[in-house]
Amino acid sequence: MKTLINLNLSAMKRCTHLIVLFSALLFSSGLLAQAGSPDLNFNGDGSLIFSFGSDGSYGKKTIIGNDGTIWLSGTSYNSASQMGLAKVFPDGSLDLSFNFDGAIGVNVEGNEAQGENLDIQADGKILVCGSSALGSGDMALARINPDGTLDNDFGGGDARVRYDIGEFDNARAVKAAPDGKIFLAGWTSTNNIYKGVVAKLNSDGSLDSNFDGDGIRTFNINAESGFFDMELLPDGKILLAGYTLAADYDFLVVRLNPDGSFDNSFGTNGWVELDFGNYYDYALAMDLAPNGKIVLTGVVAGGTFTAARLNADGSSDTSFSFDGVNFTNVGDFGESEDLIVQPDNKIVVVGFTYNSADGYYKFGAVRYTETGLLDTEFGNNGILRLDVGDDGDDDYGYGVAIQSDGLIVISGQSNSGGEENFAVVRILSGLNVGLFEQGLEQIQSYVYPNPISAGQELQLEYELKEATEVTIQLVDLSGRSSQLLLGDRMAGKQKESLRLPANLAAGVYTIQIRTDKGISSIRIEKF
Repeated sequence: MKTLINLNLSAMKRCTHLIVLFSALLFSSGLLAQAGSPDLNFNGDGSLIFSFGSDGSYGKKTIIGNDGTIWLSGTSYNSASQMGLAKVFPDGSLDLSFNFDGAIGVNVEGNEAQGENLDIQADGKILVCGSSALGSGDMALARINPDGTLDNDFGGGDARVRYDIGEFDNARAVKAAPDGKIFLAGWTSTNNIYKGVVAKLNSDGSLDSNFDGDGIRTFNINAESGFFDMELLPDGKILLAGYTLAADYDFLVVRLNPDGSFDNSFGTNGWVELDFGNYYDYALAMDLAPNGKIVLTGVVAGGTFTAARLNADGSSDTSFSFDGVNFTNVGDFGESEDLIVQPDNKIVVVGFTYNSADGYYKFGAVRYTETGLLDTEFGNNGILRLDVGDDGDDDYGYGVAIQSDGLIVISGQSNSGGEENFAVVRILSGLNVGLFEQGLEQIQSYVYPNPISAGQELQLEYELKEATEVTIQLVDLSGRSSQLLLGDRMAGKQKESLRLPANLAAGVYTIQIRTDKGISSIRIEKF
C-alpha cells in the first residue's frame, strides 16, 4: 500500500492551524515546497474552516473571480436550510464587507433550499443553483450582487427563481453565457423515473422560449438519466455530464446544439455512455483540457478515484492511461467529486477518502499526468489525503478550482467541532505563472515542470495578441542573464521547449519573456 501524506489541519471557526512535517514536503534547495503542499500564505496555514448558519453549514463547489476572490457555494441552516454563498479574500480571510459577515443564506421556497453549484456573470454577479427543498422540490436559482445584497432585478423582484417540472427537480450545474443568457442542468423525476433537464433562461431569470420551444429540455437516455455538470462551448453547443441507467448506471456525456437538439456529430446520436463494468457509476464533474479533450470524474462502484478522457468527438482517448480511464485507490474507500485540468494538461481530481485505520473521512486529491499516469511530482506518488478539521472529525472535498497564479483551491465540508462547516484549503501546484502587459491586457504565462532537474526540458506556454519578436532569458539572483530563445512569433498561443544550460547550478532563477509590449517574469527552481 502506498504511503500517503497526511496534513493535519486542526481548526476552529474562522481560525485554523496546520501541522506539517516540512522535511517530507519541502525541497532542501531553496525550500521550494512540493506540489500538493499547503500554501502557507493562505490564512497562515493553508486552510479556512467557518460556519455562518445558526445551526451549521456545509460547503460544496468553488470558483475564482477575476480579482482573485474565492467564492464558495453550499447550504446553511438557520432553523431552515438556505442556499449558501461565501466570499473569501485571496489571503484566506473572509470578506466581512460581503453581507456584513462574509456569507449569505438565501431562502427560495417554503423556507427550505439547498445550494449546489455556482458561476460568475461578466458583470460580477454570482449565480447559485440547487433545489428549493431538501429531499424534494423544484430547480432553484438565486443571483447575488458582489457586495452580498440580493439582485432584485432577477426573478420576481426577489433575486430568486424556481422551476417546477416534476415531483422532484434539482439544478446541479449553472453556467453564465457570454450573451447574458443563463443555463441550468440537472434532473427531474416523476413516479421515481428520472430524466435529464437543461433549461435556458433570459438574463432576468425568465425562460427563453427559443430553446426547445419553452426554455426547458427534458429527455432520457436509456431507462433514465440526469446531469451533474455542464460546459458551454465556444460555438454555442452545450456539453453535459451525468449518468444513464441501462443494465446498470454508467457515465453519460451528451452534446446539444444551441437550440437544444442532439448534436449527432458527437458520439452516437449526440451522446456517449461509458460502462466500466460496475453496477453504479456516475459522472459528477467535467472539464475541458487546453487541447480540447473532455475529462470526467465521478462515483465509481468499488470506491476509487477516477479520471476518464474523451476526444472532442466523444471517442475514448486511448492515449490516456492506455485505455482512456484510470482508477486510483486512495485509502480503503474514495469518492471523486470534482476535477480541474491545469494549463499543462495535468489533471487534479478531488473528493474524499476513508481509511479504517483512521476511522474517519478526509479530503483527498490525485493528480494525473497528461498521459493519465499518477504524477509523482504531486504529493506522495500523485496522492494526497488532507485532514482538514480536528482529528477524528469527517471532512469531505467537493470542489476544486485553479487560480491565475497556479495555486489550487479545494472546497468542501468539515465536521470539525461537532457541526457541519464550510472548509477550503489551498495547495501548491508546482506550476509557476507570470503576467505581462500587452496593450491594456494582462496575459498569463506558465512554466513546467517546476522544480526542474538536470536533463529535463522546460515547457513554457504563453499567448500573444499580435505577431512580435520574443526574447526569453534565464536570470539568476544576481541579475546575470543568458538568452534561451530569440525569434519572431505569430499571434496566438505559444508553447516553447527550452533546454537550460548543462552546467547550470542548483538554485532559484527567473524566466523572463520579453516583447515590445512588456515583460513576464516567472520564478523557477533548479535542483
